[in-house]
Amino acid sequence: SGREKVKLLFRIVFSAALAAISAFLFTCGQDSKRVLTISSIGTQQAVEPVAVEQPAVTWPEGLPEDRLQPWEELDADGNVMPPKGAEGPEQSRRASNLNFDSIFASGIERYLEAGDVTDFGEASSFASGAPGGEAISYAIYRLAMGADQPGTIAADINVHNGGSYYIGVGDYSVNTWHWYGPYAVTHVRFNVPEAEYTSGLGNLMLAVVAYDGAAFDVVAIGANARDLADTEPPPIPDAPSLTAVTGGVFAEWLKVTAGDLAGYRIYADGEAVLDYIEGGTSVVVPATDEVAVTLTAVDISGNESDASDPAIETPLAGDMPVVELTATAASGVRNDVIELSATGAETYDWDIDGDGTWDFTDDPTGVSEADTSDLGVIRPAVRAHTAEGGFSLNAISLFISGNFRPVVMATADVTSGPPPLDVNFTIIAEDDDGTIDEYAWDFDGDGTFDDSSPTDPSPLAHNYPDAGMYNAKFRVTDNDGAWAVDTVAVQVIEDTPPPPNQSPVAILQADPASGDPPLITYINANQSFDPDGTIVSYEWDLDNNGVYGEVGDEADAQGYDYVQVEYADSGSYLVAVRVTDDEGADNEGKIAVTVHGWSVQTIASDAAGGERTPAAAVVNGKPAVAYTKWDGSESSLWYIQAKNTLSSSWNTPVLVDGSAGWAACLTIVDGLPAIAYKKDDGGDLRYVRANDVDGSSWGLPVTVDSTDDVGRYPSLAVVNGYPAISYLDDTNFVLKYVRATDAAGSTWGTPLVVDSTWGVGLSTTLLVVNGNPAIGYWDWNIQDVMYVRADDADGTVWNAPILVDGVGSVGGWMRMLIVDGNPAFSYCDYTNSDQDYIRATDADGSMWGSSVTVDAAASGYSNSLAVIGGYPTISYTLNGSTLRYVAAMDATGSSWDTPLEIDSSSNLSCTVLLSICDSPAIAYVCSTDDTLRFARLY
Repeated sequence: SGREKVKLLFRIVFSAALAAISAFLFTCGQDSKRVLTISSIGTQQAVEPVAVEQPAVTWPEGLPEDRLQPWEELDADGNVMPPKGAEGPEQSRRASNLNFDSIFASGIERYLEAGDVTDFGEASSFASGAPGGEAISYAIYRLAMGADQPGTIAADINVHNGGSYYIGVGDYSVNTWHWYGPYAVTHVRFNVPEAEYTSGLGNLMLAVVAYDGAAFDVVAIGANARDLADTEPPPIPDAPSLTAVTGGVFAEWLKVTAGDLAGYRIYADGEAVLDYIEGGTSVVVPATDEVAVTLTAVDISGNESDASDPAIETPLAGDMPVVELTATAASGVRNDVIELSATGAETYDWDIDGDGTWDFTDDPTGVSEADTSDLGVIRPAVRAHTAEGGFSLNAISLFISGNFRPVVMATADVTSGPPPLDVNFTIIAEDDDGTIDEYAWDFDGDGTFDDSSPTDPSPLAHNYPDAGMYNAKFRVTDNDGAWAVDTVAVQVIEDTPPPPNQSPVAILQADPASGDPPLITYINANQSFDPDGTIVSYEWDLDNNGVYGEVGDEADAQGYDYVQVEYADSGSYLVAVRVTDDEGADNEGKIAVTVHGWSVQTIASDAAGGERTPAAAVVNGKPAVAYTKWDGSESSLWYIQAKNTLSSSWNTPVLVDGSAGWAACLTIVDGLPAIAYKKDDGGDLRYVRANDVDGSSWGLPVTVDSTDDVGRYPSLAVVNGYPAISYLDDTNFVLKYVRATDAAGSTWGTPLVVDSTWGVGLSTTLLVVNGNPAIGYWDWNIQDVMYVRADDADGTVWNAPILVDGVGSVGGWMRMLIVDGNPAFSYCDYTNSDQDYIRATDADGSMWGSSVTVDAAASGYSNSLAVIGGYPTISYTLNGSTLRYVAAMDATGSSWDTPLEIDSSSNLSCTVLLSICDSPAIAYVCSTDDTLRFARLY
C-alpha cells in the first residue's frame, strides 16, 4: 500500500542530543509544567558561516529567486495565499511549532536542497560526512507570511551524536542570509531584529545547514509574525525554585500569562546560560559551585521583561548523567506506534505525549511508546535518575499527521547525453487515503515549478539545450493539500571533441639485416600500424637522400609494404619508409642494412695532404675530420662531420680558418671540438674551438706561439683539465710544449722547450701517461724514436728524454698511444723499409721492450695507431700508394695479423685511424684527385 511505501522511508533508529545538549519541551495552550535542558552558556547571537569550498556543495550565498508556483494564487496585496488545506480543524495542530499562529513547514517540505539530504517520513535527514572533511549539506524552506514579517523563528531538529546545526534567515532587502547558531538542542527559538525579510511575494526563506560531520533530522521549522505595534514586554516571572542535583541545579517556575509569549531566558549568576529562548517551565542548569538563577520572559516580537528574583542553590558533587533518547521514527500518522528508548540511568520518568505531565515514573526498563493520538509536533520527554542523585532531562521531536502523504515515483527514458538533450519523464503516484489532485514539474530543479496539471501525470518531453546537472523535480498534491516530491538527476554533457589524430607508427624489418656482398635483403613495413585508424600509403627512400618516391628503381616499390634491395658494395645503407594514415598524418621509419667489408667514400674535394693533416676524432658520437685545402697559393683549414654514427652520409664542410698551414690535430676540449694547427702565413701556432658540440660553427682562432716560425707537427691533448700542445719550433728545430690557463683554451701560458737538441720535434704525439703529460717524437737528426715525460701533472717540469728505438733509421710518421695501460709507438723503419711497433714495459714509459715488425713489405708512410676492440691496430700506406690496415692478435701487440689492402689508388697519404663502435675507420687524402676519403669496415 501507499502507507507501507511511506513507512519504508522511515529510518529505524535515530538519537537525540545528549543530556548536556538536549532539547526542551513546549506545547501551546497548556498550563502544566514543561521540561528542558541547556546546551551551552552564552547569549544567542548571529554568526558568520564558515566559507568552505566543496566539489559539489558550497555554503548557500545569495537568496534564491522567488517566483509564483503554478498552483499558487496571490491576494489583493500581491502576496502568495496560504496553500490549500492549511486551515481547518485537522490541520490546526500543524501550526504548533511555536503556537497556533505559527507559519509552519514539516521537515520534508523542502523548497531546495543540496548535499546529503533525504526524505525521512515527514522529516528530512541531513548528513555532512566525517568530522574534519568540512562537507556541507543544506535545505531551504519557503514560508508564506503574506504582509507580515518574522519576529521569532522556531525549529524542531533531532541532533545525533553531539552534533549541531545552523539556521539562516533570508533577508531579501539586502539579498543575503543572516546566520544563527550553531545549535545543539532539539527545539530552538530565537528572535530576529526588525527588518523587511520577505520576498516580493511575501515569502520567508529559512535555511538549515549541516557542516563538517554534523547529522540530524529536521522535523519542523516555522516562524511567528512580529507585532510592530507591540513594545510591551511580558510580565516578570516569579523566582524559580531550585533543587540540587549532581553537576547542577534543577530549576522550575510558574508559567507567565501572555498571549504572545515566546518563552524564557535563563541566567546563572547574571550570565545567560541559554543561547536561545526556552518555552518550557523547567530546566537543568549545569554548575559546580553555588549558583544564583534568574529568568526573564520574552515575547514573539522580541520584548524582554526584567529579571525575576534570584534563587540560590549549591549542586551535589558528581557529574550530570548523560542520557540518550531514541525513537523508531521521526514522524507518523495519528495512533502510529513509535517506540521510545532511553539509556544512561537507573530509572526513568516518561512524558509520552510531551504535555509536561509525567505519565509514568520509576521505570527501570528505559522503554516506552509515544502517545501519537494528537496532531502536529509533539515532544515526548524523559526524566532520568541515578542512585547518586544524578538527574537529567531529555526530549525528542516527532511530527504526527492526520493524513497520509501521497507517494510519487518519477523516471526518465534517458538521464545523460550531449545537448540538446530530449528527455521523456513518467510520473507514477497514489494516495492511500484520498486522491491526487495535482501534478507539477520543475525541470531545472531551481525550486520554481514550470507547470502543473490536475490530471496529466506525464509532462511533454523536455529539451535541455545547455550542458549541466539538472535535478528535475516532480510533485504531486493530494485532496488534503499534502504533497510529495521525487527527483530525477539529468546530466547534460557537452560533446567531447574527438581526440586529435594520432600519427601512424612506422616499423621496418630487414631479412637479412647484414651479410657479405653482394647482399639481397627483403625490407618490410608490415608491422607498421595506426593506433586510431589505418595506414593508406607506403612511400620508400632506398638511397637515404630524403626524397620519397623517386623515379627509378624506387618507383616500383611505392605503395607496397615491402621492398627487395640488392647491395653490391660494402657499407652501411639506410632505407626509409614513410607511412600515411587515413587522416593524412605520416611518420617515417628507418633501418640500417650492413654489407660487410671495407667501404670507401669521398667525403670532400680539394683536400691537400701534409704534415699531420687530416686529423680525425669522434665528435658527439659521429666521426669528424679536420683537413686543409690548397688553392695553389694559400691553404685553408676545414672541418666536416658525418650525419650519423654509421657515417653513411656527411654534412657540408665548414671553413674554420682561411689562412691555415699544413698541420692540424683535432680533439674534444671541455665538451666541444678543438683544433691545434699551424698558420700558413707567418708560421704561428694557433688554436680554435667550436661554438657547439657538433662543430657546425667555430670561434675566432687564438695565437698560442708566434715566436718566429713555429707550430709544425702539433699534437693537442687535455692535460689536467686544460688543453695543451706539443709542437716543433721550426726556426730553432727544437721540441716545445705549452698549456692553456683555462679549460676552454681562451688564454695560454708561456711555451717551454722540452728537448733543445737540434733536429727534434717532428711527428710529435702528446698524451697523458700515468697522470703526467708525455711526448713521443722523432729525432730527425739521428733518426731515432724519442719519448719524454713531465715530472708533474701540468707539465711545468720535464724529465730527460728517453731513446725508445735507435737501431738504424727509424721513427718517421710515428704515432704514440696508450696500449693496455702502457705507452706504445707505431712508426716507419726506413733502414728495413717496414712498419714497426714498440710498447713500454711499464706505465710511465721509463723502459721499453723490443720493436715488432708489423709489415715487412711496407715502409709505413703516414701511419696511425688506435686501439679497436681492445687490440692495437695500425693504418698506413705502402710506399705512398696502397692504403693498408693491420690488427694485432693480442691486447699488447706482441703479434700481428696479416695486413689488409683497403685502397690501391696512387698518392695516398696522411692516414688517421679511428674506432667507431669498435670498428675501424680511416680518414686519408688522395693527392691524385685532391679528395678527402673515408674508409670504414662494416
